Amino acid sequence: MQQAHILFVVQDNGIGIEETMRTKTSAMKNHKSLATEITKERLYVLNKRKRKKIKFEIVDLKVLSNGQQTGTKVSFMIPCRTVFNTFAS
Repeated sequence: MQQAHILFVVQDNGIGIEETMRTKTSAMKNHKSLATEITKERLYVLNKRKRKKIKFEIVDLKVLSNGQQTGTKVSFMIPCRTVFNTFAS
């Protein structure tokens, strides 16, 4: 049996997290997005009893591009088992 994973990546070319936070209007500052918090809670519950954990990462690509505003990347790495069967012919 060999361990493997599924890598799921979503990337956009928007202004990035830091710039979004900086340019929020006062009406937008009162809004609290729960998507990231809910995702982290769900992963905590799913990972509680698992030896191989689901990994979740959010990267503001501005940091990776020397200050250029290039978007955001969200990655999930989900472990899975791959079973190879060999049959005698």
